[in-house]
Amino acid sequence: GKQPLYKALVELFRLEGFAGATVLRGVTGFGAASVVHTDSLLCLSQDLPLVIEVVDTEEKVEQILPRLDEMLQGGLVTLEKARVIRYAK
Repeated sequence: GKQPLYKALVELFRLEGFAGATVLRGVTGFGAASVVHTDSLLCLSQDLPLVIEVVDTEEKVEQILPRLDEMLQGGLVTLEKARVIRYAK
C-alpha cells in the first residue's frame, strides 16, 4: 500500500490481537547479496536492516504466515520458541 511494510505488518499483528510486536532498525548489515547497508554518514543507506519481533502462541503465528506470504517479497521469517518471564505490577 502507501505505508512502509514494517508499519503495515505491525498494524496487521495489532489488528489480529497478537501479544506484542517490536520493530528494531539495525545500524549495519548485509543479506544474501552481500551488499552492506549502513547508517554511517559517508554511506547513508535508505534500506537499513529491520527486525520485527512478534510475540504470541505458536498456533497464532502459524495462522498469520499465509498473510505474510502475500505481503513479503524478500527477507526471512524465523520461528523460535522462547521462555517468557513477565514482570508486571
